[in-house]
Amino acid sequence: MLEYPQSLLEDSALFCARFVIRSFTGTVKRLRLTTSGIGGARLAELSAIEKKGGCSNTDLSRALDTLTFSDVKDSGRVIELIIPKEAFPDTSSGSKGKLIWLADDNPAKEFSVVLQRESYSSRVKALLWFIGIFLPVLLTAVIGLLVYRIQKRGDVSITEKGDFQKFKNERAGELKKFFGGGLYKNIRLTEDADDYRRMMERELANLNIFSFLPSDSREQLLGFLRKGEREKVDKKLAAAFPEYRKEIESSSH
Repeated sequence: MLEYPQSLLEDSALFCARFVIRSFTGTVKRLRLTTSGIGGARLAELSAIEKKGGCSNTDLSRALDTLTFSDVKDSGRVIELIIPKEAFPDTSSGSKGKLIWLADDNPAKEFSVVLQRESYSSRVKALLWFIGIFLPVLLTAVIGLLVYRIQKRGDVSITEKGDFQKFKNERAGELKKFFGGGLYKNIRLTEDADDYRRMMERELANLNIFSFLPSDSREQLLGFLRKGEREKVDKKLAAAFPEYRKEIESSSH
């Protein structure tokens, strides 16, 4: 919720809210950010000097309806949402708008924004001030999480898939020997959990599987290995190497 504080900023023509956009894994090549349903709203990326000041310190000539970013990383970009006071309705129910962002070629994602003028009730005022203090943090967390999910779904690129397929073609003989020649099954049936984890990691590393397995699958596989979750390791490898699915699935008995 964004609330226009009537009692304190009655003469202010603008309301500003800051938040940070960032990607927690990898780099988002292209990100577009815009608004909908917020009359007269503009967006501006803040400079180092502007970050230290308030709304009046922002160069409004650089504020745009839509911002486009390249190579969004975990270092983040500080954004200011600038809204004219006329956009805040007099009704107690307020009005709703949206922040909309598009990351790479993924579908648009929306974050609802409620616009409301401050209530004169002391209890409501205290509650809304509490919400207002944490709003930038909430915006940062939600937008960061959504960008992370978008990036997570899209981080297995065409290049990664192509490299992995090339690896499987070039190492087909070694992979067939590992999965179908008894070695995988022998390791799978090792009783000691530490021995299983150590030997499986060693053999997968020797085959360079960790180097070519797409990043999301690699992270999950390593997690399953280190927890000793053998069935999940089998399923992950069977999904990555469907040509050896039968051998992998039969290795547990």
